[in-house]
Amino acid sequence: MRQGMSGLFRWLNAPANWCGLLLATGVLVLKALGLLGGWGLGLAALGYGAGLVGGALWWGWPSTREDAWEALNFQDEGDAREAMGRALSGVRRLT
Repeated sequence: MRQGMSGLFRWLNAPANWCGLLLATGVLVLKALGLLGGWGLGLAALGYGAGLVGGALWWGWPSTREDAWEALNFQDEGDAREAMGRALSGVRRLT
């Protein structure tokens, strides 16, 4: 149960979700002012989808960068002290 709530809170706090809600709210305000006809509700749903996709792309989803842990490849050959030094330098690059 806690896992699901965490996912829900992450979704609600996501910048992409807020971009979608902002665009959909703008369309609904235009409908309330009488500037849009009956198709305004469908346009609000499309606006939410466009805002969601635009916000997700703007805030870096999907990420094309390599995962930071993938950069931790080091050679474990030779002297143990040198191998440990290479491993430590790899970890230091992460932080």
